[in-house]
Amino acid sequence: VKASANREVDNQIDLNFYHSNRLTDIDSIRYTIYSASDGSGQDGEMKFVPTLKQIDENNSFYQLTLDKFLPETGLYYIQIQFLKEGKVVADTTVSHTYVD
Repeated sequence: VKASANREVDNQIDLNFYHSNRLTDIDSIRYTIYSASDGSGQDGEMKFVPTLKQIDENNSFYQLTLDKFLPETGLYYIQIQFLKEGKVVADTTVSHTYVD
């Protein structure tokens, strides 16, 4: 999983899934976005319905846009729990730098 700025709304985060397996097992995610500068955080939970993005005829990835907005530029850590039927089946933490 890698985080990137959303192409349309730059203070929103896209999660990009490359070479991922078992994505169809996930039905929702729970996440917290932490600011590295002051430790403040935003919690979110949403259905897991990623969109297939085609890079070229042989390469693709899945993308999910988080439903929270970053309040200011800086470094953020996103702690993500992947859920199936309400139970955590995997978790990870990724970082993202928001620049204006």
